[in-house]
Amino acid sequence: MGEEIRPDDDYFTCITRAWEILGNPAKRRSYDSVDPYFSDELPDEKDCKNNFYAIMGKAFKENARWSIKKPVPRLGGSDTPRDKVEKFYSFWYDFDSWREYSYLDEEDKESGQDRDMRKWIEKKNKATRAKRKKEEMARIRTLVDMAYNIDPRIKKFQQEDKDKKTAAKKAKQEAAKARQQEEERIARDAAEKERLEREKREIEEKAKLDALKQEREAQKKALRKERKALRDFCKANNYFAQNSEENIKHMESVEKICELFKLVQLEEAMKKLQAEGRIAFLNIMEETEKKNRSRT
Repeated sequence: MGEEIRPDDDYFTCITRAWEILGNPAKRRSYDSVDPYFSDELPDEKDCKNNFYAIMGKAFKENARWSIKKPVPRLGGSDTPRDKVEKFYSFWYDFDSWREYSYLDEEDKESGQDRDMRKWIEKKNKATRAKRKKEEMARIRTLVDMAYNIDPRIKKFQQEDKDKKTAAKKAKQEAAKARQQEEERIARDAAEKERLEREKREIEEKAKLDALKQEREAQKKALRKERKALRDFCKANNYFAQNSEENIKHMESVEKICELFKLVQLEEAMKKLQAEGRIAFLNIMEETEKKNRSRT
């Protein structure tokens, strides 16, 4: 006996709508994201501790359906190698879900009376979807954190790492002790030699300091002599001034030149003054002012 058809049932409309949803990949994904047979509830942590691999394995297997990346690694068992366990958690901590929630939109944007209303509806829908997506990712992260924290293999790996670190630390300490003893032996052997070399260096250093002191005194003397020569030469040439106002200004410049120029610079300045006179003096004044500005 066939199915009873009621005159008020629009089967064609229902079939058309179903085809529009299931035949469109994007709409199908939106439809599949809302599965009444899938539970978002997380396993009980206490139960997981007593039967970790069975309960958590089932939870991850069920949630694997949402993964964009394939294949999805399985939880494994107590004898799963460390590299596979680490790859498992790396995968799930970087989990990328295709699940989305446009199917649950409270309002269809096309129901808006105008463009602004449709835009407002779409904005509201997007905000709600984003919130649900964020909650979904937080749920997955909580699941992964729970599994990682109670996984007996992780605890075993951590203990192995701790033991390895302790052994390495002990070996390092023993090596450091042997190294220290060797260094002390070398230090004792070198102590007498170093004392003799130090005395020799002190004698040589004192001789160098004495020579350097004499050289500095000679430099200071030569600098004073060159400054005096510059002052006397400028004074003899009326400071290369053309009036009394320039005379005072040029006198001040001569003192700045004496203050800022080193011995070699003073010698070169004297040569230029003797050869070019006022022109050289004005150029030297300009150079001195630049140096003075850079100092301030």
